[in-house]
Amino acid sequence: MNIANGTKNTLKNDRQLFKGIIKRLKIYTKKGSKTKVCGRRRILDIARHLYKIEPSACVNIETTPANKIAEADKLLLLGTPWDNNTIWDLLEQRGETNRAVRADRPGELHFELSQTFGVNPNLNLAFESVYHNFYHRTWYAYPLIVAVSQAQRMGIKELTVIEFGVWQGDGLLNLASLCEMLTSCTSINFRVVGFDTGAGLPNVTDYRDHPELWYTGELKMPNIDKLRRSLPDNCELIIGDIANTLSPFVENLIAEAPIGFVALDVDTYSSSVAALNLFEIPADFLLPVVPIYVDDSYVNISQSNFTGEALAINEFNKDHELRKIDHKIIVRPDRELLPWQVGSMYFAHIFDHPVRAGEGNCTFIGIDVHKL
Repeated sequence: MNIANGTKNTLKNDRQLFKGIIKRLKIYTKKGSKTKVCGRRRILDIARHLYKIEPSACVNIETTPANKIAEADKLLLLGTPWDNNTIWDLLEQRGETNRAVRADRPGELHFELSQTFGVNPNLNLAFESVYHNFYHRTWYAYPLIVAVSQAQRMGIKELTVIEFGVWQGDGLLNLASLCEMLTSCTSINFRVVGFDTGAGLPNVTDYRDHPELWYTGELKMPNIDKLRRSLPDNCELIIGDIANTLSPFVENLIAEAPIGFVALDVDTYSSSVAALNLFEIPADFLLPVVPIYVDDSYVNISQSNFTGEALAINEFNKDHELRKIDHKIIVRPDRELLPWQVGSMYFAHIFDHPVRAGEGNCTFIGIDVHKL
């Protein structure tokens, strides 16, 4: 399709292009809210930056009458996971979920837009979209891209990615959807695994577990069976205390699908210690550098390097000579820093990995945090 090119046919081509968008995607909005305008602009931002559509094309959809958008055969859910879940439940009752595309599940959104624009998904699009904050969890998308970048250079065809702390399941579903999108970009497959007790936080003991923030049994999973039914085939949910469930999981890992990313969202020190035991497995079962998203390390004034997840990380570093977990601020000169870029990104360095010893004819030159 001939996209805006500065010729006399630009506006005609733009109208045809965005007519396709309007036909496929309808913006959901609550009556009386401004979500509709914001939603349209979000699509325009994606179009402009991710698919390189010129600004001249962006005028038409902004001025498209609402009744024309209402004629669409697809429903784009642009709200938070909680808003989207409510709408999704209603669509399920009416048997109309096939009409919906969830923006908090970027694999679906990326596919729909790439089909609309006639653009084949590729990793460069994924790179660019992270820093335009197109994904609901950019803090999952960025480390996944870091993992994929390593895997490609090492000739790895499959990665295992983990979320410790699932709760309602929105993060796990989002993680699976991001993996779906990256598979379409790179042909690298993913095994997605979520760990949760199912019964809420395990025993909250002393100050290290932040009893001023959490209590035993808090954050109990609302509907385990329903979440399991909604998971894709490559995604599994492991229920039980991580202290008991991690070892059986590790026994079934294979070096052909090493750990590529970990989300640590277990809130307490005790559970964090149990989760970080993952990084004691043989080096071949891990990428040389494993990005970690640490959720509860900086949000509250009572969180510190001496409590919670941060304390567990510091103790891990003290106890392991060749495995270190390092905090890094993700800076890109042309982008304003987002909170996750400042406080939440860590990297597990596996110094005894063969690649870190110069074996395997593999170079990581160019995998710079500010370039991704």
